[in-house]
Amino acid sequence: MKGMGAMAATLFTADDYITTGDSRPRATELINGEVVMNNPTVRHQSVVSFIHFELMLWTRGGAGRGKSPGQLDIKFDNGNVLAPDVLWVSEGRLPTDAVFLEFAPDLVVEVRSPSTWRYDTTVKFRTYEAAGVAEVWLVDTASKSVLVHRRSHDASPDFDVALELGEGEFLVSQMLEGFSLDITALFNQ
Repeated sequence: MKGMGAMAATLFTADDYITTGDSRPRATELINGEVVMNNPTVRHQSVVSFIHFELMLWTRGGAGRGKSPGQLDIKFDNGNVLAPDVLWVSEGRLPTDAVFLEFAPDLVVEVRSPSTWRYDTTVKFRTYEAAGVAEVWLVDTASKSVLVHRRSHDASPDFDVALELGEGEFLVSQMLEGFSLDITALFNQ
């Protein structure tokens, strides 16, 4: 596993990884066939909790606002089972008994963690884009900014809109009508 010292690299398929279930360490993902450990910091977890809390408040504020279930494994392809820090799925798409997902959520949020940021901004980002995720937020706690990547319309094959938001600004999304994330409050966690 990457992040666990000098262990021999073993490649896994997504199905092999998923079937290991409770026998594997909790904070891992399968990235290009390799098990990668996530070692989040207190700051990382505080920012993740803030975003998830704000999304939960918004989803419970009205009917038809989908679900933000917390961290779930998502099987994207045979070599990638990813667990975004925060995710949101539009109304009616999330089975209530799902242990893992086999479809792309509508929104994915990744928060900078020393052990996985390089994957979040490269391999994972490209996987989300190829799978059809509508919007990705990359939250950089070091620069106190949020990079928002979205598709201008449903048929867009790539993220063709990119925004960088910093303190004093608010993140809004066309998918989340009435939702607003205060970037200053986010980084004051």
